[in-house]
Amino acid sequence: GTSNPNNQVYVKVFPNPVSDLLYLDCNGIKGNVVVDIFDITGKLITSFNDNLQGRKILKTLLPGDIHGMFIYKISSKELEFTGKFVKL
Repeated sequence: GTSNPNNQVYVKVFPNPVSDLLYLDCNGIKGNVVVDIFDITGKLITSFNDNLQGRKILKTLLPGDIHGMFIYKISSKELEFTGKFVKL
């Protein structure tokens, strides 16, 4: 049979490394989500909410004075995605 790409659940972050504007390509996640971005010590850098229905590309502007490795967490009622990215 044919596979439906809309059934895939994923989060892709780009560009990586990022200079200022971070994009989070979310697919297969439905409902309200919270996006948290932490530095490597666990300090919360930014947090925002959105509502996802299928596929959506979220974006957030990162502060200019932070650099290094960061962790993103996208949480919905059913799912949680985490990953890392580098800020130049």
